[in-house]
Amino acid sequence: MGKDRMFQPRRTTPGRLAVLLLAALLFLAFGGSVMAQDQTEVQQLKSMVESLQKTVQQLNTRIQVLEQEKAAVPVPQAQVQPPPAQQAQAAAPAQEAIPEGHASPITLRDSFNNEQLAAPRLNDLTVDPKYEGFFRIPNSPVIMQFNAKPHLDLMEDNRNSGDQSRFVTATIPMEGSPDYGGGSRFNMNAKATNMSWDVRAPSMEGSPRFFVQIDFFNSENPKLDLRWKQIYAQYYNFVIGQTITLFEDPDVWPDTVDYEGPNSMIFARQPVVHYLLRLSPEWNMTLGAEKPDSQVSPYYGASITGTNRIPDLGFNIRWERAKAGHVQFAGMVRDLGARSPVWGDKTVLGWGANLSGVFDVGKRDSLQGQLTYGEGIGRYSNDAFSNMDAAFTTDGELKALPYFGGFFGYTHWWNEKLRTTLTYGYVDLQDELSMGPDAYHRTNYASLNAVYQFRKKMTFGWEVLWGKKQQQNLLSGDVWRLQFGIAYKLF
Repeated sequence: MGKDRMFQPRRTTPGRLAVLLLAALLFLAFGGSVMAQDQTEVQQLKSMVESLQKTVQQLNTRIQVLEQEKAAVPVPQAQVQPPPAQQAQAAAPAQEAIPEGHASPITLRDSFNNEQLAAPRLNDLTVDPKYEGFFRIPNSPVIMQFNAKPHLDLMEDNRNSGDQSRFVTATIPMEGSPDYGGGSRFNMNAKATNMSWDVRAPSMEGSPRFFVQIDFFNSENPKLDLRWKQIYAQYYNFVIGQTITLFEDPDVWPDTVDYEGPNSMIFARQPVVHYLLRLSPEWNMTLGAEKPDSQVSPYYGASITGTNRIPDLGFNIRWERAKAGHVQFAGMVRDLGARSPVWGDKTVLGWGANLSGVFDVGKRDSLQGQLTYGEGIGRYSNDAFSNMDAAFTTDGELKALPYFGGFFGYTHWWNEKLRTTLTYGYVDLQDELSMGPDAYHRTNYASLNAVYQFRKKMTFGWEVLWGKKQQQNLLSGDVWRLQFGIAYKLF
């Protein structure tokens, strides 16, 4: 036991071992001289001593190796924990980046009331290729964006305008009527506030998209009555749901502070089925069927019910070139029907053609324009607040009313933050005597504004508007409005 402990490396140092060995050698040498004089024994003792010396050398070498290994082992240190925010960030999986999309040749114009972003586009084309504000659904190719745009309007009219929320020339009271005049009137509302939800998968086959948009113009009372403006799905260039009519050009809207826009703008949001088709790199086409709505004027005050047998059928064809502009031609065919207690059921063919375009001027200026003509196409006009499609003649025939409308707008940028848009619109509807002397006949619209981009997401706008309405009996009325608007958008 004692010998084993003496040679344990953990407890015996080289100095102590040397002393013990020296003592052993002296003892052996002394004992050998006294107890044995035989030469053979002496030789045996020498061999033992040499063996012990080798053993000592081996032990010393082993001790040195163990000490070196012990010195190389690092001393444990207290681990410093990162802050909780950094720990959460490190634990959270990295969000997959959204690749840049395929840009449409159409220029996305800064506009107080933007109609371009919501419009369906061919394939996966978009006017916002950076997909601002979109985020990816984890473990999927789907991206989505929720956008809110609070909008506040303050309006001062020089007299009763007929509509306290929007500037609608069709509702202007006639001079001499009980509603005309009344002194200046002020109104303030947030009905133009809108929200949208855009879901896309541009990297998937068919480039599916689902889009929802709401505002608060469901009624003309001061309350915020929610209105479903658009809700549609797009897949393999088929569009189904409620969205813009193919008779409209969503890229031609002028930049107006007033939410309504020009009187002659072609505008409708209705149930549709569309198919978008590429013809060439610069030409594309849309075919479709849309919900019919025959708006027939009363016959000398007698109630008339509009009837519909087939959907409205139409097409548009577009030329688009980046940094130049676009031109769209659209056509619509309608089957207008009416039921009269006197004349019974009647039908008549309605049709319309709409030519529109936007041209880039200089670095940022743009010119917008549109011309529309047809018979029985009045309901697609922005001024369609009365029955403008058809009327009965005095001999009992249903007649599609001839309609002509047009507008132009020009936007000029004074600097990087300030822009001005001048807009003028005109509508003429050829009436029938059966519609009565107070039937809608002609309207004029004009606006001039200054829009200031206060921040990237906040816009201020000042606008002067003038409108005039003339009835079939040639009575007319006009109104001026001074409007100030504030709009903020998340994206």
